[in-house]
Amino acid sequence: MEEQKQIGRRAGSQVITKKSKEMKSRNLKMSKCFDGNMSDKECIDILQISRNTYYKYKKELIERAGN
Repeated sequence: MEEQKQIGRRAGSQVITKKSKEMKSRNLKMSKCFDGNMSDKECIDILQISRNTYYKYKKELIERAGN
């Protein structure tokens, strides 16, 4: 049997982009959940990112803070 090649990224791998780093740091400063004074909706509007992306970043930040 031939050895098969991997197509795409390995399961569970996480890509860290320049934009995600910037948005996460801004989210930490602005969100009420992280000592800021803005609601989630206000942060999404100001950062101009999608709702799903915002909550994905928020989940990652919470997980990182928990560890």
